[in-house]
Amino acid sequence: MTTKSHIPPIDKCYVPTPLADTLKTIIKSKMFYPTLLVGHTGIGKTYEPRQICALENVECFRVNITTESNEDSLMGGLRIKDGTTYFNKGPVIQAMEAGGILL
Repeated sequence: MTTKSHIPPIDKCYVPTPLADTLKTIIKSKMFYPTLLVGHTGIGKTYEPRQICALENVECFRVNITTESNEDSLMGGLRIKDGTTYFNKGPVIQAMEAGGILL
C-alpha cells in the first residue's frame, strides 16, 4: 500500500513575507504551537505556511473549517467496508502521526 505525500510542491515564484521567519521557526520546532493567521482573502494565510512546509520538507495537512465541520471530519471515525468495521483516520490524527502541521 502506498501512502500519499502531504509535502506541498515548491513554487519557484514564492517570495517570503516578514511573517515567514516566525512561521519557519514554529514549523521547524516540531512543537505544538497553535497559531492563528487572520486577514483578507488572497493575502497568503494558506500559501505561506504551505511554501515553508515545502521548503522544509514537512508534511502539511490542510482542512477547511465550515459550519458543517464536525469531530468526525477532523479526527476520523468508524467506517464499514466489505462487512468489516475500521477506523478511518482524519486529518488531525494523520498530521500528528506524520509529525506534520495541520493548516
